[in-house]
Amino acid sequence: MEYDVFICYSRSDSAIAEQICDAFDANGIKYYIDRKMQVGSEFTDQLAKVISGSRLFLFLVSEHSTSSFWVKCELHYALTTRLSEDFVLPYIIDEKPISDGVRLMISPLNQFNIFQHPIQPSLINNVRGLLKSQSPQEKGHAATPCPSEFAIQGMKMFSENKFEEAFVNFTIAAEQGHTQSQYLLGVCYEKGHGAPRNMMMAARNYRKAAESGHPEAQARLGELLYDGYYVAGDYGEAVRFFRLAADKGNRDAQVGLARCYECGLGVAQSIRNARIWYSAAALQGNAEAMRKLKSLK
Repeated sequence: MEYDVFICYSRSDSAIAEQICDAFDANGIKYYIDRKMQVGSEFTDQLAKVISGSRLFLFLVSEHSTSSFWVKCELHYALTTRLSEDFVLPYIIDEKPISDGVRLMISPLNQFNIFQHPIQPSLINNVRGLLKSQSPQEKGHAATPCPSEFAIQGMKMFSENKFEEAFVNFTIAAEQGHTQSQYLLGVCYEKGHGAPRNMMMAARNYRKAAESGHPEAQARLGELLYDGYYVAGDYGEAVRFFRLAADKGNRDAQVGLARCYECGLGVAQSIRNARIWYSAAALQGNAEAMRKLKSLK
Protein backbone atom coordinates (compact mmCIF):
# COMPACT_ATOMS: atom_id res chain seq x y z
CA MET A 1 0.00 0.00 0.00
CA GLU A 2 1.29 3.46 -0.89
CA TYR A 3 0.87 6.37 1.52
CA ASP A 4 0.64 10.11 1.00
CA VAL A 5 2.74 10.85 4.09
CA PHE A 6 5.18 8.94 6.27
CA ILE A 7 5.26 10.46 9.77
CA CYS A 8 8.69 10.32 11.40
CA TYR A 9 8.62 11.21 15.09
CA SER A 10 9.77 10.39 18.61
CA ARG A 11 7.26 8.57 20.80
CA SER A 12 7.81 11.30 23.38
CA ASP A 13 5.97 13.56 20.90
CA SER A 14 3.04 11.17 20.43
CA ALA A 15 0.43 13.75 21.51
CA ILE A 16 1.30 16.12 18.65
CA ALA A 17 1.73 13.23 16.22
CA GLU A 18 -1.79 12.03 17.02
CA GLN A 19 -3.19 15.55 16.45
CA ILE A 20 -1.62 15.49 13.01
CA CYS A 21 -3.09 12.03 12.35
CA ASP A 22 -6.54 13.31 13.31
CA ALA A 23 -6.13 16.24 10.90
CA PHE A 24 -4.98 13.93 8.12
CA ASP A 25 -7.96 11.63 8.74
CA ALA A 26 -10.35 14.58 8.52
CA ASN A 27 -8.82 15.68 5.23
CA GLY A 28 -8.53 12.32 3.52
CA ILE A 29 -4.71 12.21 3.59
CA LYS A 30 -3.36 8.65 3.77
CA TYR A 31 -0.48 8.35 6.21
CA TYR A 32 1.77 5.80 7.89
CA ILE A 33 2.78 6.09 11.54
CA ASP A 34 4.59 3.46 13.59
CA ARG A 35 2.88 3.47 16.97
CA LYS A 36 4.79 0.52 18.43
CA MET A 37 8.52 0.17 18.94
CA GLN A 38 9.52 -2.78 16.78
CA VAL A 39 12.91 -4.29 16.01
CA GLY A 40 14.28 -6.93 13.69
CA SER A 41 15.33 -7.13 10.06
CA GLU A 42 11.83 -7.99 8.79
CA PHE A 43 10.38 -4.83 10.34
CA THR A 44 13.22 -2.62 9.07
CA ASP A 45 12.76 -4.08 5.58
CA GLN A 46 9.07 -3.17 5.75
CA LEU A 47 9.85 0.30 7.11
CA ALA A 48 12.29 1.00 4.29
CA LYS A 49 9.66 0.03 1.71
CA VAL A 50 7.05 2.27 3.31
CA ILE A 51 9.42 5.25 3.39
CA SER A 52 10.48 4.88 -0.24
CA GLY A 53 6.87 4.23 -1.29
CA SER A 54 5.39 7.30 0.43
CA ARG A 55 4.95 10.59 -1.38
CA LEU A 56 6.05 12.81 1.52
CA PHE A 57 8.21 12.27 4.60
CA LEU A 58 6.99 14.47 7.47
CA PHE A 59 9.76 14.84 10.04
CA LEU A 60 8.56 16.13 13.42
CA VAL A 61 11.61 18.03 14.66
CA SER A 62 12.00 18.25 18.43
CA GLU A 63 14.50 17.83 21.24
CA HIS A 64 13.34 14.21 21.51
CA SER A 65 13.38 13.27 17.83
CA THR A 66 16.75 14.84 17.05
CA SER A 67 18.37 12.77 19.80
CA SER A 68 16.67 9.51 18.75
CA PHE A 69 18.94 7.03 17.00
CA TRP A 70 16.09 5.39 15.05
CA VAL A 71 14.57 8.70 13.99
CA LYS A 72 17.96 9.72 12.57
CA CYS A 73 18.15 6.38 10.73
CA GLU A 74 14.75 7.01 9.13
CA LEU A 75 15.68 10.59 8.21
CA HIS A 76 19.00 9.54 6.68
CA TYR A 77 17.29 6.83 4.66
CA ALA A 78 14.65 9.28 3.40
CA LEU A 79 17.26 11.85 2.37
CA THR A 80 19.47 9.34 0.55
CA THR A 81 16.89 7.22 -1.26
CA ARG A 82 14.57 9.84 -2.72
CA LEU A 83 15.64 12.36 -5.34
CA SER A 84 12.86 14.94 -4.99
CA GLU A 85 13.88 17.97 -2.90
CA ASP A 86 10.26 18.27 -1.72
CA PHE A 87 10.11 14.73 -0.35
CA VAL A 88 11.24 15.54 3.22
CA LEU A 89 9.23 18.18 5.09
CA PRO A 90 10.72 19.17 8.48
CA TYR A 91 8.03 20.39 10.90
CA ILE A 92 9.54 21.96 14.03
CA ILE A 93 7.33 21.32 17.07
CA ASP A 94 9.39 22.80 19.91
CA GLU A 95 11.82 25.66 20.37
CA LYS A 96 14.74 23.62 21.72
CA PRO A 97 18.10 23.80 19.88
CA ILE A 98 18.56 21.30 17.03
CA SER A 99 21.71 19.17 17.03
CA ASP A 100 24.34 20.22 14.50
CA GLY A 101 24.13 16.93 12.61
CA VAL A 102 20.37 17.10 12.12
CA ARG A 103 20.53 20.83 11.37
CA LEU A 104 23.02 20.05 8.59
CA MET A 105 20.76 17.35 7.10
CA ILE A 106 17.67 19.54 6.94
CA SER A 107 19.34 22.89 6.21
CA PRO A 108 18.63 22.83 2.43
CA LEU A 109 14.94 21.99 2.96
CA ASN A 110 11.89 24.18 3.36
CA GLN A 111 10.99 24.08 7.04
CA PHE A 112 7.75 24.77 8.91
CA ASN A 113 7.28 25.27 12.61
CA ILE A 114 4.20 24.75 14.71
CA PHE A 115 4.27 28.27 16.15
CA GLN A 116 3.99 30.06 12.80
CA HIS A 117 2.25 27.22 10.93
CA PRO A 118 -0.25 25.42 13.17
CA ILE A 119 -1.54 21.98 12.26
CA GLN A 120 -4.84 23.42 11.06
CA PRO A 121 -4.92 24.79 8.44
CA SER A 122 -1.31 25.77 7.52
CA LEU A 123 0.35 22.37 7.72
CA ILE A 124 -2.57 20.62 6.02
CA ASN A 125 -2.63 23.16 3.18
CA ASN A 126 1.12 22.85 2.69
CA VAL A 127 0.98 19.05 2.60
CA ARG A 128 -1.90 19.17 0.11
CA GLY A 129 0.03 21.61 -2.07
CA LEU A 130 3.15 19.44 -2.12
CA LEU A 131 1.15 16.33 -2.97
CA LYS A 132 -0.64 18.15 -5.78
CA SER A 133 2.55 19.64 -7.23
CA GLN A 134 4.42 16.36 -7.55
CA SER A 135 5.09 15.17 -11.07
CA PRO A 136 3.99 11.68 -12.15
CA GLN A 137 7.58 10.45 -11.81
CA GLU A 138 7.79 11.74 -8.24
CA LYS A 139 4.54 10.06 -7.28
CA GLY A 140 6.04 6.67 -8.02
CA HIS A 141 9.07 5.14 -6.41
CA ALA A 142 12.21 7.16 -6.99
CA ALA A 143 15.36 5.43 -8.11
CA THR A 144 17.42 4.04 -5.25
CA PRO A 145 21.20 4.51 -5.38
CA CYS A 146 23.31 1.40 -5.90
CA PRO A 147 23.90 -0.46 -2.61
CA SER A 148 27.66 -0.39 -3.19
CA GLU A 149 27.52 3.41 -2.87
CA PHE A 150 26.09 3.07 0.64
CA ALA A 151 28.62 0.35 1.43
CA ILE A 152 31.55 2.54 0.39
CA GLN A 153 30.22 5.45 2.40
CA GLY A 154 29.65 3.15 5.37
CA MET A 155 33.22 1.86 5.26
CA LYS A 156 34.53 5.42 5.07
CA MET A 157 32.46 6.41 8.10
CA PHE A 158 33.52 3.25 9.97
CA SER A 159 37.21 4.00 9.33
CA GLU A 160 36.66 7.47 10.81
CA ASN A 161 34.92 6.00 13.89
CA LYS A 162 31.64 7.62 12.85
CA PHE A 163 29.80 4.48 13.78
CA GLU A 164 26.20 5.73 13.73
CA GLU A 165 26.59 6.99 10.15
CA ALA A 166 28.36 3.75 9.17
CA PHE A 167 25.58 1.67 10.73
CA VAL A 168 22.87 3.50 8.76
CA ASN A 169 24.73 3.07 5.45
CA PHE A 170 25.44 -0.61 6.11
CA THR A 171 21.78 -1.16 7.01
CA ILE A 172 20.57 0.36 3.74
CA ALA A 173 23.06 -1.61 1.64
CA ALA A 174 22.42 -4.84 3.56
CA GLU A 175 18.67 -4.53 3.00
CA GLN A 176 19.42 -4.45 -0.72
CA GLY A 177 21.41 -7.69 -0.49
CA HIS A 178 24.96 -6.31 -0.34
CA THR A 179 26.95 -9.18 1.19
CA GLN A 180 29.90 -7.23 2.63
CA SER A 181 27.47 -4.78 4.26
CA GLN A 182 25.54 -7.67 5.81
CA TYR A 183 28.79 -8.88 7.37
CA LEU A 184 29.81 -5.40 8.55
CA LEU A 185 26.34 -4.79 9.95
CA GLY A 186 26.84 -7.98 11.95
CA VAL A 187 30.14 -6.57 13.24
CA CYS A 188 28.38 -3.33 14.25
CA TYR A 189 25.74 -5.25 16.18
CA GLU A 190 28.33 -7.51 17.83
CA LYS A 191 30.64 -4.68 18.88
CA GLY A 192 27.91 -2.15 19.69
CA HIS A 193 29.20 0.25 17.04
CA GLY A 194 26.48 2.70 16.03
CA ALA A 195 23.70 0.68 17.69
CA PRO A 196 23.10 -1.12 21.00
CA ARG A 197 24.93 -4.45 21.15
CA ASN A 198 22.63 -7.21 19.93
CA MET A 199 24.13 -10.64 19.33
CA MET A 200 20.95 -12.10 17.86
CA MET A 201 20.93 -9.41 15.17
CA ALA A 202 24.68 -9.91 14.69
CA ALA A 203 24.17 -13.63 14.09
CA ARG A 204 21.25 -12.98 11.75
CA ASN A 205 23.32 -10.67 9.56
CA TYR A 206 26.35 -12.96 9.68
CA ARG A 207 24.13 -15.78 8.45
CA LYS A 208 22.83 -13.72 5.51
CA ALA A 209 26.39 -12.93 4.44
CA ALA A 210 27.58 -16.48 5.17
CA GLU A 211 24.91 -18.04 2.99
CA SER A 212 26.11 -15.76 0.18
CA GLY A 213 29.66 -17.12 0.55
CA HIS A 214 31.35 -14.45 2.69
CA PRO A 215 34.28 -16.26 4.41
CA GLU A 216 34.65 -13.92 7.41
CA ALA A 217 30.92 -14.15 8.08
CA GLN A 218 31.07 -17.94 7.74
CA ALA A 219 33.94 -18.12 10.23
CA ARG A 220 32.23 -15.83 12.74
CA LEU A 221 28.88 -17.59 12.45
CA GLY A 222 30.63 -20.92 12.87
CA GLU A 223 32.19 -19.66 16.10
CA LEU A 224 28.84 -18.50 17.46
CA LEU A 225 27.24 -21.84 16.61
CA TYR A 226 30.17 -23.67 18.21
CA ASP A 227 30.01 -21.67 21.45
CA GLY A 228 26.21 -21.86 21.70
CA TYR A 229 26.15 -18.91 24.09
CA TYR A 230 24.38 -16.20 22.10
CA VAL A 231 22.60 -18.48 19.61
CA ALA A 232 21.47 -22.08 19.84
CA GLY A 233 24.54 -24.29 19.61
CA ASP A 234 24.84 -26.61 16.61
CA TYR A 235 28.17 -28.36 16.06
CA GLY A 236 27.10 -29.79 12.72
CA GLU A 237 26.23 -26.32 11.37
CA ALA A 238 29.41 -24.92 12.91
CA VAL A 239 31.46 -27.50 11.04
CA ARG A 240 29.64 -26.68 7.79
CA PHE A 241 30.42 -22.98 7.99
CA PHE A 242 33.95 -23.51 9.31
CA ARG A 243 34.68 -25.80 6.35
CA LEU A 244 33.28 -23.36 3.78
CA ALA A 245 35.49 -20.56 5.11
CA ALA A 246 38.52 -22.80 5.80
CA ASP A 247 38.52 -23.97 2.18
CA LYS A 248 38.75 -20.29 1.18
CA GLY A 249 41.82 -19.86 3.40
CA ASN A 250 40.26 -18.17 6.44
CA ARG A 251 42.63 -19.01 9.28
CA ASP A 252 40.08 -18.49 12.08
CA ALA A 253 37.78 -20.99 10.41
CA GLN A 254 40.70 -23.39 9.95
CA VAL A 255 41.33 -23.29 13.69
CA GLY A 256 37.62 -23.77 14.40
CA LEU A 257 37.44 -26.77 12.07
CA ALA A 258 40.62 -28.25 13.57
CA ARG A 259 39.12 -27.89 17.04
CA CYS A 260 36.00 -29.77 15.93
CA TYR A 261 38.12 -32.61 14.50
CA GLU A 262 40.27 -32.71 17.64
CA CYS A 263 37.27 -33.05 19.98
CA GLY A 264 34.93 -34.95 17.64
CA LEU A 265 32.26 -32.24 17.76
CA GLY A 266 29.93 -32.19 14.75
CA VAL A 267 32.29 -34.50 12.89
CA ALA A 268 34.05 -37.82 13.51
CA GLN A 269 37.12 -37.31 15.68
CA SER A 270 40.34 -37.24 13.67
CA ILE A 271 43.63 -36.03 15.14
CA ARG A 272 45.15 -36.32 11.67
CA ASN A 273 42.62 -33.89 10.20
CA ALA A 274 42.97 -31.64 13.23
CA ARG A 275 46.72 -31.43 12.56
CA ILE A 276 46.11 -30.64 8.87
CA TRP A 277 43.87 -27.67 9.67
CA TYR A 278 45.96 -26.41 12.60
CA SER A 279 48.99 -26.52 10.28
CA ALA A 280 47.14 -24.53 7.61
CA ALA A 281 46.25 -21.84 10.16
CA ALA A 282 49.74 -21.87 11.71
CA LEU A 283 51.28 -21.16 8.31
CA GLN A 284 49.19 -17.96 8.31
CA GLY A 285 50.54 -16.95 11.70
CA ASN A 286 47.68 -18.04 13.97
CA ALA A 287 49.12 -18.29 17.50
CA GLU A 288 46.50 -20.72 18.82
CA ALA A 289 47.20 -23.12 15.95
CA MET A 290 50.93 -22.97 16.65
CA ARG A 291 50.38 -23.82 20.32
CA LYS A 292 48.06 -26.68 19.45
CA LEU A 293 50.51 -28.27 17.06
CA LYS A 294 53.12 -28.41 19.81
CA SER A 295 50.78 -30.10 22.30
CA LEU A 296 48.64 -32.25 19.99
CA LYS A 297 49.51 -35.95 20.05
